[in-house]
Amino acid sequence: MGKVRILLRGAGLAALVGYVGAVAFLAANWSSVWPQAASDRIDALIDAGHTDDDVFAKAVAGIRRFNPSIATYAEGVAAESSQSATATSEAALDLAESKYSEAAAMPGPSQASAMVRLARLQIRRGEANRNPSATIKLMERAFQLGSSRAGFELSQIYLSGDLAPRDRNRAVRYLKAVSEAIPEASLALAKIYRDGAAPAPSQAAGADLGARAMWQFEERIEQTGATKYMLALANAYNGAIPEGSDYAKALYWFERAAGGGSREALASLAKFYAKPGTGLQDLAKARTIYERLAETGNLSAIVKTADFKRAGTGGPVDHEGAAELYEKATALGSAAAEFRYAIALRDGQGVERDPARSFELLEKSANAGNVGAAVELGRAYEKGTHVPADPAKAMEWYKAAASRGSLKATVRVALAYARGVLVEANNKEYLAWGLRAVERGAKLPRVQSAVGAALIAGTYLPQDRARGFQLLMSAANSGRAEAILAVARCYAFGIGVKQDAGKAVEWYELAASRGRVAAYWELGRAYASGFGVPMDENLAYEYFVKAASGGYAAAMVDLGRMYITGFGAARDPERGAAWLVKAAELGNANAMIELANVHRERLVPNASDAEVVAWLKRGAETGSARAEYVLALNYLSGQLVERDVKKAEALLVSATAKHNAPAKTRLKLLREQEQMETQ
Repeated sequence: MGKVRILLRGAGLAALVGYVGAVAFLAANWSSVWPQAASDRIDALIDAGHTDDDVFAKAVAGIRRFNPSIATYAEGVAAESSQSATATSEAALDLAESKYSEAAAMPGPSQASAMVRLARLQIRRGEANRNPSATIKLMERAFQLGSSRAGFELSQIYLSGDLAPRDRNRAVRYLKAVSEAIPEASLALAKIYRDGAAPAPSQAAGADLGARAMWQFEERIEQTGATKYMLALANAYNGAIPEGSDYAKALYWFERAAGGGSREALASLAKFYAKPGTGLQDLAKARTIYERLAETGNLSAIVKTADFKRAGTGGPVDHEGAAELYEKATALGSAAAEFRYAIALRDGQGVERDPARSFELLEKSANAGNVGAAVELGRAYEKGTHVPADPAKAMEWYKAAASRGSLKATVRVALAYARGVLVEANNKEYLAWGLRAVERGAKLPRVQSAVGAALIAGTYLPQDRARGFQLLMSAANSGRAEAILAVARCYAFGIGVKQDAGKAVEWYELAASRGRVAAYWELGRAYASGFGVPMDENLAYEYFVKAASGGYAAAMVDLGRMYITGFGAARDPERGAAWLVKAAELGNANAMIELANVHRERLVPNASDAEVVAWLKRGAETGSARAEYVLALNYLSGQLVERDVKKAEALLVSATAKHNAPAKTRLKLLREQEQMETQ
């Protein structure tokens, strides 16, 4: 048997450097004696990318006479590969799924492989979302039958959290189990260790695994000559393993893989030539390769060639040529091309303008899942472009695009709720959509500022002060004035960041320079108390005057106190009371309480107990816990108003509910007294 394996390995090597026919012959004629050998040879042809040529077809036909399970599996691969290459109808995928299901039910060397491919196809077609447990069980069964590939696929499921709750520990166990057999598992494990997502067995574990993966790829290339391993090694050098990046070597392996004519390898080579930052970018070569692939009917290459022609990438701009290719790809079923062709028809770019046909294609493409088309439909219904304006439909399409991952649509929905455009303004919805937007990378300062403030306060969003501060800082660095003020307050009170009075003052000064009146008030308080700066009552007075003159009620209160006490200004109780009245008229409860004190102390002409009570009542009506507490004390003492224990108790209950500590203590005493009196 050992000699047979050596002979098979030799035959496989020969086949994959030009004598593929020999492999087909061996697979067809030895399958009745050695099923595993036949399965291995079919896998070799699949790895080499020969699923759509006569050699593969002859091999499958030969195997079917002796081992139908292997042949059925191979026919499924051929059907799926043909769909990937030319992307026509769902019929090809239906056929592939049917063949895989048959092969998965037949014991034999291809059973586990069929299970893996069936599960992957279910995931690809979205069927797994309807019954994720069935797909996972299928993978687990394949793993139990010895499929290392199944173990790798299971690890990806548990890492992504798409079909099952994210479970990094379970994913790592699968990766460890198959890393000796699957180089991609070594790569994934290396990344997990490098990123600190799981405890590494040693400090160098990530680098060691990355190096092992590259060695594994090279060993498999030597053993099989398979294109897929050349591509994997090329991708490793292309940045999959950061410490092993070598673009010259990546190009060598991409070119070597493409030398066999594999469509996937040629597409990968074109993509590498188009990649910026390698020092080896060659857009003209990328365009040439895409054009060559497009001529074979490769759908993705047709779309790429059209993109290059439309943008003038790697050659002259050719709108007509691009439109023609988009139309061709649309006919082949490409939703991406359908969207681009719709835009060309809408704008008359390279083709006669046809708004009606454009809208029809946009709808079709959007319904097929194209994100860009969904966004454009949202815009069309919002602006009334070629269709009657319909805010509800606009939001429906924007939300559909957002649910498919569109950052642009996510931001649009958030701002619609913020501005009351297309829908009624709703701050809760705004913050929820805004959070999704920033999690997807939105850098819009307005959204960052609002979401950051909500995360700090825990308003409509789970409280996360550290994350909230980060977002506020990002918005502040972009010049958003309210974010600058919020950052200053975070430093002042140590919210989401270590308290730093000096930095707080710096940010307050920046906010003041951006016209934030509240920042003048905060600076006044800083100089009045010596917070982060030397105490300076004169500067405090100047800042309070600026803030109060700008209509900021809290500054009016502090300025009024200065005039009443003579701190920082010549003592003038009447002038101070006038500022307090202005603040009270703006609804400031603290001003109302201060005015009650002014009348109690008889600091102004015509002061009276009636005015004391009146201002306290007004303060309590605003919901101020402090005003409620002071008014309650007056009802209990009966000094300024008729004694009323029930009114006092109601006020104390309300103030206690607002976490006023003195009110809570007084309410407890009151109830203890009532209990003693009833005994």
